[in-house]
Amino acid sequence: MTRGWLWWSSGKDAAWALRRLREDPSRRVERLITTFIEGRERASGHEIDRVIVRAQARAVGLPLVEVAVPEGASNRRYEEAIAPVLAEAAASGIREMWFGDLHLADIRDYRLGLLEGTGLSGGFPLWTDDTARLALEMIDGGLDARVVAVDPLRVPEELLGERFDRAWLERLPPTADPCGEAGEFHTCVVHSPDFAAPLRVVPAERHERRGLLYQGLRLAGDQE
Repeated sequence: MTRGWLWWSSGKDAAWALRRLREDPSRRVERLITTFIEGRERASGHEIDRVIVRAQARAVGLPLVEVAVPEGASNRRYEEAIAPVLAEAAASGIREMWFGDLHLADIRDYRLGLLEGTGLSGGFPLWTDDTARLALEMIDGGLDARVVAVDPLRVPEELLGERFDRAWLERLPPTADPCGEAGEFHTCVVHSPDFAAPLRVVPAERHERRGLLYQGLRLAGDQE
C-alpha cells in the first residue's frame, strides 16, 4: 500500500481527490496539508478561515498539517516554508504527495519540481478528467460546496456565495470552465461522502482581493 499526504485547498477538487484516493485500496491518505497566509488565519488561494479548514479535517478524520506562508511570498519563500513538511513526510515513510489539479500542466510541473530530491513522488487523482463530467460526478456523488470566490470578469457576481450544484452550473457562462480550472471561481466544501457529518456555515463578510470577489464563511456557533 502506498502511503501519502494530500494537499488540501478546502475546495471541491481536493475533496474529490480524497474520494478517489479512498476508493483505491492500494493507497492510504494519512494527512492533509494546507498553506495559510501568515498573520491572516486564512487558507491561501481560497481565503477560507482556518477554523473551517480544521473542521473539514476533523470531518474527514485526518490530521491537518498547517504551513504558514508570508503574504505575496515568492516561489523561493514558499519552497522554504514547505521544505520541512516534505522532509517530515519522507522521514516518516510517506512516498507520495497528492494534489487535486486537473489540467494546468505548468502547475503540475512546478509541484513535481518541488518533490525532486525528496524521495517523494507526486500523484494527481483527477488529472485530465473532463471538467463538465467531473463537476456533475461531484454533485451527483454527494459533494456539497459553496462558491466562495468569483472572477467578476468571467462569472456574474450574483453567483458568489451560492451552492455549487446543477442549477448553479446552468447559470454559469458557457465561456467559464465548469470546475473553475482557469481561476473563474473557487469553492469551500461543507460535506462529501468522506465527511462524518456536514459542516453548517453562515455567510460572513464579502471582500475584493487581487481582482477576485470573496464571500466569507463562518461556522455556525455550536460548531466552532
